[in-house]
Amino acid sequence: MGPIVALVLLFLPITLIFTCLLSGMPAGLVIWLGEAFRIRSVFFYAPAGAAIGVLIGGGIFGKVLALDALFALAGCLAGVAYWFAAGRDAGAR
Repeated sequence: MGPIVALVLLFLPITLIFTCLLSGMPAGLVIWLGEAFRIRSVFFYAPAGAAIGVLIGGGIFGKVLALDALFALAGCLAGVAYWFAAGRDAGAR
């Protein structure tokens, strides 16, 4: 097995786990707040997702870059997707 393959097999799962933890924990907090306070507005989930994206991008690279706009867009779209899936019915048990 070549050194490149070994590096990919070692660092790819570590990177995936690290990224999921960085984005999953804040997203879980936003979801919990939305459910607890019965927030059903897309105007809560979309900016929260964008903020998480920017904070993750800033945390990974250590400073604000132009690339953070893509992280914000991805987070915003993730917030809208969550709102479509479950946020519209938040707290309606």
